Amino acid sequence: MAKVKRFWDIVLASIFLLLTAPVMVVLALLIALDSGCPVLFVQERIGLHGRIFRMLKFRSMRTGEYERTQTFSSTSPDEPVFYDPNVSRYVTRVGRYLRMSSLDELPQLFNVLRGDMSLVGPRPVLPADLILYGDQAEKRCSVRPGITGLYQISGRKTLPLKTAMRLDLEYVDRHSVLYDFWILLRTPLVLMNPEDAN
Repeated sequence: MAKVKRFWDIVLASIFLLLTAPVMVVLALLIALDSGCPVLFVQERIGLHGRIFRMLKFRSMRTGEYERTQTFSSTSPDEPVFYDPNVSRYVTRVGRYLRMSSLDELPQLFNVLRGDMSLVGPRPVLPADLILYGDQAEKRCSVRPGITGLYQISGRKTLPLKTAMRLDLEYVDRHSVLYDFWILLRTPLVLMNPEDAN
């Protein structure tokens, strides 16, 4: 099943890249004009079998500001997976739209082609956050992290941290090619609702 999943990742990511290339060029220009370069934000995340990889995103914060909103290791399990409310002052004008629409994640298609990520999978977590999974950490790393997944289509920032973690592990148990296609089809519908955007 892993080889079939990887085949579809390559095929679909290639198609999505061709379709979104003009959009990405425009977004890169808008970011550069709005807040300068670099236009990409690169951060280390945990990948398949616990390997660290460099995840790509369009930069949505002012140059030099660390996107600390991605770290959940200090969040209570019952609190929503919600970004620091103070971080909004660091988000650029273009970045606010990128986050609302999730277009900041388009460069992760290159991560998929490189084999760092899958189109569908658990959230790509920071090394500091993997400890949250305890003895389930190895299971959590048994599949590639995804651009989208159960977390993204189930409420995102409104979910308690413990629920988001449960969904990550639930995907590992249930993942299949058909399940991935179902999640992919659901993702655009969820993104149309700005209340679900991170």
